Amino acid sequence: MIPKTFYDTLQVSRHASPSVIRAAYKALSQKHHPDKHPDDLETAHKNMKRLNEAYEVLSHPERKAAYDEQIEELIAELAQGAKKSPPSPPPAPPPTASPPPPPRQPPAPQPAYVKPPAGDNSSVGVIACVVIAVILVAVVISNRPNSSRPESASAITPSAISTRAPAVEPLPTAPSTPTLAVAAVNANVRKEPTARSKAIALLARGTPIEQISNVNGFVKFNLPDGREGWISRDVVVPRAAAIRLGGLSATDYADARAPLRGIEQLFTALEPYRELRVQALFQIATESAHIDATLTELASKVRVNSENVDPEAASWYSLEAKYNADNGKPIDGFQSARAAVFADPSNVDAHVAFAYAAAKVGELGVLKSVSVVLTTLAPNSTNTWVVMGISAANNNDNILAVNSLLLALRKSKNPKVTVQVLSDLAGRSSDPKVSQAINTALERWAQKS
Repeated sequence: MIPKTFYDTLQVSRHASPSVIRAAYKALSQKHHPDKHPDDLETAHKNMKRLNEAYEVLSHPERKAAYDEQIEELIAELAQGAKKSPPSPPPAPPPTASPPPPPRQPPAPQPAYVKPPAGDNSSVGVIACVVIAVILVAVVISNRPNSSRPESASAITPSAISTRAPAVEPLPTAPSTPTLAVAAVNANVRKEPTARSKAIALLARGTPIEQISNVNGFVKFNLPDGREGWISRDVVVPRAAAIRLGGLSATDYADARAPLRGIEQLFTALEPYRELRVQALFQIATESAHIDATLTELASKVRVNSENVDPEAASWYSLEAKYNADNGKPIDGFQSARAAVFADPSNVDAHVAFAYAAAKVGELGVLKSVSVVLTTLAPNSTNTWVVMGISAANNNDNILAVNSLLLALRKSKNPKVTVQVLSDLAGRSSDPKVSQAINTALERWAQKS
């Protein structure tokens, strides 16, 4: 085992990018800065010294390369040392005997036949007796009942190992309660497994959770004070994913995923459905009676198989995008939503978050592109047609905008809630064209209702 390295000090892998190393150093220096530890300045200064030494090497490409070579040399030396000093082997069989079998294969080693010199029949007899005795002892020991006196670890000698059939070890079993962690920046804990149940606690992102059961999309677990609580399955991820993503900014994550070209592959996969999508938009604009049939056909035909997806990261950054949007951080929200789309290019929820974030920061080109994706991937979704309505309004297509918003209301499972959401959106929008399209759609909806 190699000693602690600078990578361990900064809590990053040896393959971490410069931006990840920089982010890790920044976070740890803020955590261990002496100003934050006035009661233990000596320890704080020591920690900062180690962090500075590590960053000075790992942030410099040439110094980092030389340091990596030193680590590789150390690993090689340790491996070579392990080869030179193996543990004491069991007594060797006769020179011509076959090598002992692998530990998990019970048959005892069989000595190879050696033709004795003429007139040496007594030696053959002795060897045969020894071999038979060894086999009998192995059989007796391996068949000894479990109720016999247990043998301590210190009593197992090399000779005993060489003659005893190894016990079959039970396979490790998976933990009965999978470990999860909170992915939302803040998550409500409910008293019952419903979204309308009373909130009894608020958990921060990264809080570990031991699942007891899963009912109606809610995870049951115990709070630190012993109370049972329920949390939505949509706001948790495997704990390993939370640890992996916890120190990684949305920008760094998206930049690392960009070379996979997932977005380009998605648009290539959607191209065969372009004609059907254009037909649907034309029918919406002209209020055709055939629009539902076209959308059903589109939904039944579209199949996209994205490669190298990271669904945990898509959930992680989508939730982060929502938090940023709700807390007046539109630019951060846009970056978080972008990371979610890069994590899983075919994830509809990630694209919805990306579209709303793009609208808030005025990224109209992104908004238009995402509306194309959503109308193809999720043609029967309320959010799809809200996004299309906003995009069409921004592009001065008021007819398509209003009719798309009306379609969103018609597709909604709860039109009253959707009306309220659209009303709020019209009030908050800085674009008068969007506000006008929404208000027109709401007036027409009220007349139909």
